[in-house]
Amino acid sequence: MAFNNYNNPSVPPKRRRSSFNESQTKLLTSHFVARKNSGAKFAPSEIQEIASETGLTSHQVKIFFQNRRARSKSQDVDALSTEAKEKAEEKDKAEEETEA
Repeated sequence: MAFNNYNNPSVPPKRRRSSFNESQTKLLTSHFVARKNSGAKFAPSEIQEIASETGLTSHQVKIFFQNRRARSKSQDVDALSTEAKEKAEEKDKAEEETEA
């Protein structure tokens, strides 16, 4: 039996997931891309500045960049994996052709 607190008034309800609007996402993404290409990290003052530009909290901005870095890293690994598989298939095909 699963435990839940829906009917227990002494337990506050969970906070809903916040979603960013399109302009916030575009601004955050542009900052991320610019910073990713330079390889530098954001200073706390920059995080605060971006937060005030977007109307978000500095914590939300930090989490956005943390999630975006993880997603970017995952996509990079997937791209390398796909590339390695393609090279292996080409090598196998070339070996088959030389044997025949």
